[in-house]
Amino acid sequence: MVWEMAPSNPWGKGPGQTEVYFGGRLLGIVTPHSSYLRVLFEIGYVGELIYLSLLIYLLVIGLKMSLWPWQFSKISALVTSIYIGLLQEAFVIDTVYWRHFWIIAGMICGLNALYINSRKGIANSNSAHSLYQGVGQRDTMLT
Repeated sequence: MVWEMAPSNPWGKGPGQTEVYFGGRLLGIVTPHSSYLRVLFEIGYVGELIYLSLLIYLLVIGLKMSLWPWQFSKISALVTSIYIGLLQEAFVIDTVYWRHFWIIAGMICGLNALYINSRKGIANSNSAHSLYQGVGQRDTMLT
């Protein structure tokens, strides 16, 4: 049904209009369970393209951080594997409004900032661990 309406509404029906258009769950009519179909219905072709681009970008940087040997590669692998599971689940369940989906996406962005800084050498020189090591060295030098 969503596929049939997509060509007639290339810009979509509007955010949150899926339940309104299909009658919601109160009338027993089921809305699309796929996040990808829901985004296509609500914000159209351009919105779907932007949404998929964001998801693919986060997947690529998550995989890159997981496979590159660096300080947080194991955490990156864990967060990326959760993200991949959520991407697969989005085919059969609507995950667009799930808070934890976007928390995981935010964690990938935060890890990416750490990754970029560690590649530049900034994170290692400004980390709390190295600052504490420096304090301990100064104390031993003074005594």
